[in-house]
Amino acid sequence: MLNVKIGNILKNGSYAIFYLQVFSLLLLSVYYAFAQGASALAVVALLLYVGSYQVGVTTLTWGRK
Repeated sequence: MLNVKIGNILKNGSYAIFYLQVFSLLLLSVYYAFAQGASALAVVALLLYVGSYQVGVTTLTWGRK
């Protein structure tokens, strides 16, 4: 079921993963610029970036059969 959802995301808009990565990097830059006391923001931003990167790479390797 999860594989179907990821496939639908990429069919409907392949830029969704890219936008998620950009958003997470913006969160990380906000942390370093303004909110250095909120370390949870940095952790969330990094996890979001790494997770979206893994989804993007995984879907690329699925298409290489």
